[in-house]
Formats: sequence, C-alpha cells, structure tokens
Amino acid sequence: MRARAGRIGDGAVVVFDGATTRSSAFRAEALKAFRRDLKDRGPNYENFEARIWIEGYRRGRRLDADNVAKACLDALTGLVWRDDRQVTRLVVEKPAGGGERIVVAARPTTLAEACDDLAAVLAAAGLERPAGPVP
Repeated sequence: MRARAGRIGDGAVVVFDGATTRSSAFRAEALKAFRRDLKDRGPNYENFEARIWIEGYRRGRRLDADNVAKACLDALTGLVWRDDRQVTRLVVEKPAGGGERIVVAARPTTLAEACDDLAAVLAAAGLERPAGPVP
C-alpha cells in the first residue's frame, strides 16, 4: 500500500493505492504522505465531512465498507482532525472500478460543498490517477 495526499480547500484528500482493512497500514502510509505532501497541514477542531471511495478487491474478496471506514478515520486522527468524533457526516461508496484504491476526502463541514464526483475531488487536490501500474 502507498498513499498520496493533497489539499482540497481547507480539507485534505488521501489516496491509498492498495486496499486493506488494517488500521496500522493506513496510519503508517497516511503519516508518510502528510510528511511528504502536506508538511504544513495540521489537525484542527472543526467538524468534518468525510467521503470514502473504495475501489477494487483484495484476494478476490470485497472489502467491508464499515471496516475500511473505521481504519481510514483512525488513520487520519491527529493529521486532519484531533479526534474522529469530529466527523459529523460520513459517506462510503464502493463504485465499480479497476485497480485497488481507497480515496478519502475530508473537508470542514462549515465549508463543505458536495463532493459527489471522485474525478473532480482528485483533480481539485492534484491527485489524478497515475498512468501505468502502481508499485
């Protein structure tokens, strides 16, 4: 698994190339991505909207949306928000798509516009899908 991070307004978008339900894997990769891509971004006390897209499969099995959501929220604690209790709106989708990828868009609810389109969210954060296979 590998993560990349970008800004979307006052929020953040994290793309996890690879799919798992292990919180420790999400946390380790989220830390690396924030240190590399969003050095000046710190957690705050606002309420957040989090939207998660789960694409792909792991070893032929579908990932449970609730387990992935919990792992993502835990991984972003201390990076985006101080505590995942600040997430007041959570949307989890499992669209049809190729590859294994999990995308998390988190925005303060006071400023959140609808983030219904995955392609628009990735473009706004400068995280379009890279060409070719993911290492």
